[in-house]
Amino acid sequence: YNIIKQSYIQKFRGMTGVLEKFCGCLMSAEERAQKENSAAIDNELRKHKVEMDKELKLLLLGTGESGKSTFIKQMKIIHGQGFNQEDQIMYRRIIKKNIVSSMQNMINAMEMLFIRYEHESNATVNSKIVLAINTEDRDV
Repeated sequence: YNIIKQSYIQKFRGMTGVLEKFCGCLMSAEERAQKENSAAIDNELRKHKVEMDKELKLLLLGTGESGKSTFIKQMKIIHGQGFNQEDQIMYRRIIKKNIVSSMQNMINAMEMLFIRYEHESNATVNSKIVLAINTEDRDV
């Protein structure tokens, strides 16, 4: 009986595994476990492929200070979730520092080019206040 059974099993398995595909009755417990494991891996690979197909990779090339980081930050603001709280605090400091530094540069340039202020109080009080700010401080 076992020889006949093995013979039929070999014949059926030779038919490209049709019976194995539709009924696991001819598979051992180990083969069933392997098939289930293989199916789970295949499923995960399909899910991963779908996720990867959604992802777009972009290589930005350019010299230093050409705006690569600025471009990424703009994309993050426009299309992403924006900045987290920690990033907001950091960039707020940088922006304030840049504003004060630009104001100081304009005041110094006005003095070098002998450009007069429209209101004299700006020359005597306000410009001195702006020039007195140390932009190297953490909180400008």
